Amino acid sequence: MKNKNTALNLFIDPDILASAKVCNRCGVCNQSCPVHRVLQGETTSPRGRNQLLRFLTDKKINKSVTKKDILAPALGCLMCGQCAAACAAGVSAAKHMTAIKRALDYKDAGNARALFLNLYNKAPSLRAKKTAMHNALYLPGAHTPAALKIATASGLNAHVLKSGRPLAEIALTMPLATLKKTLDNIKADYEAAGNLPLITDEIDIYRIIKSAPEISPKYQALADNITFITQLIKKNKINTAAFKGQTLLLQNNNIFFCQDNILQDVLDLCGGKLLSDPAAHSAGKMPYCGVKAQKEVARAMARAIAVRRADIFITLSSADKTFYKKLLSQYYPNTKVMHITEFLEACGPGLNNPPKTC
Repeated sequence: MKNKNTALNLFIDPDILASAKVCNRCGVCNQSCPVHRVLQGETTSPRGRNQLLRFLTDKKINKSVTKKDILAPALGCLMCGQCAAACAAGVSAAKHMTAIKRALDYKDAGNARALFLNLYNKAPSLRAKKTAMHNALYLPGAHTPAALKIATASGLNAHVLKSGRPLAEIALTMPLATLKKTLDNIKADYEAAGNLPLITDEIDIYRIIKSAPEISPKYQALADNITFITQLIKKNKINTAAFKGQTLLLQNNNIFFCQDNILQDVLDLCGGKLLSDPAAHSAGKMPYCGVKAQKEVARAMARAIAVRRADIFITLSSADKTFYKKLLSQYYPNTKVMHITEFLEACGPGLNNPPKTC
């Protein structure tokens, strides 16, 4: 049963409420937050955001407090997950703020986009059917042709699962009901196709599928069978000669709070270095989060890359690529920004065996 704050008509999942109560307000997480380091103040800290949810849980929110007041701290969160990494108990204020945005029906993609997504989810006839020749399913991103080429080189003939197209957009920006409907569509298509392996080259999509069982156990099969594109390629199967002598830097992306080995996989493949500055996490989501000090946080991100003197900056998310490309063109144009799929395509992977995960 959902918990309800009668004054706000706000519903929060009990598991999220229990997570908020684990926070002992020690404040160790505060300096891990790039927004809090710029803005300061308790309401901009992970500890303060956790406390907000505790107040909602204990119904200590004054009836005069509006949805807008509750939403403001949630929109100030970059969803980077650094608070969870710093916390000994792994408490994630980012996950709590995602729950609040969903509960308040926040739509940062705009009403027109929300209407399109709702209609898309209700019209499965818009989605192409798989053919018998396919032995894998691909959840599409912005680099579909290149991703399919890499899958083919890996021995997989992947069918584009169009029901997954809006997933990256709605994972953080739409109500939970819309996300569930999209996951239901993906699950239906996945089962109709015979439970074929799932592939994606968008870290946002990969990690929301991985964390989908937290929403409902019925998505466990999707989480068990999702493969990120770097997992299709072994270290000795790509040729990085095109990037010889260049400094490669990889974005330290921890969005959707899912622990995995994707970053290590990419480091092994490209031989690059990890951008360890926590300000650079999940930057592509920043324009959607209503951060008052966006320019200051963005400059900190640009400085973190500039001091490393990177020739190539690799992102795992198309949203992050767009953000960083625009950011660095303004502050540090010497660095070229590439999505991981573009990098792999340029290396020309040549594989003959499908991945073990499939």
